[in-house]
Amino acid sequence: MKTFRFLKYSVFFVCCFNFIAAKANSLDPNGVLIGDHGEILFFDHNEALTACLKGTHLPTIREMLAYTVSHGAEGIIEKTGNDEGPLPGYELVVYYVGGARKEFFYSAKGYRAPEGKAGKYFFYSSDSLQPLDSRGVGIRGDNGTVGYPIWRDSQAVLCFKN
Repeated sequence: MKTFRFLKYSVFFVCCFNFIAAKANSLDPNGVLIGDHGEILFFDHNEALTACLKGTHLPTIREMLAYTVSHGAEGIIEKTGNDEGPLPGYELVVYYVGGARKEFFYSAKGYRAPEGKAGKYFFYSSDSLQPLDSRGVGIRGDNGTVGYPIWRDSQAVLCFKN
């Protein structure tokens, strides 16, 4: 009986302590999702898809690249049926939304990394590199290039306002 009471109160204490100690995540001034002590939070792509706070969303790759253009990148050129290959200085970006292949050309030339955390990490988009791929596609905050994550300790979330 004493063991049961001990377990009962232990569970109550742990649940209540965790509830009291837990604080909501927040966004830094650039929209990077951070923890209650200002630390950067890291995710895999599946976690990132639902990590943004209410009133914000995980951006598509196009939204992210529009963000890089606001930081000096040359930008996006739509791919047409007449394109024979990448344009000078532009890379072909291929990604998937709901299994449908999408593509366009993009150049990060001229990109200036934002101050703080937004200029240091890889940030997921809501899109993926291949159908049913759990890696996700995103941008590197330090140089504005498109890619997919390699190490979990550098994969963060940049949330855009709805």
